[in-house]
Amino acid sequence: MPENVSFELRPLSPGLLNSFQEFVHMHTPALVSRHLRCILLDYIRARVNTGLPVDFEIYLEEFYDLFELLDEAQEEMMRDETSRGV
Repeated sequence: MPENVSFELRPLSPGLLNSFQEFVHMHTPALVSRHLRCILLDYIRARVNTGLPVDFEIYLEEFYDLFELLDEAQEEMMRDETSRGV
């Protein structure tokens, strides 16, 4: 998240938290991140000669934030497995 962006953090609803937990346990965050990166790079490669959307930089920032979230989820899951001796 860019440092110059300010917003109020609101608590996430229990339903949303539960949905996110289910997602990261059913889909390995590292694989989701890798697959999305491949799709993104394939898209950029296909559009390099025809041009990208004007607001593509905004999309990239949002993808970056999503990748950071997925990386953090994967790291936390690995820490939990290590602490449990899995």
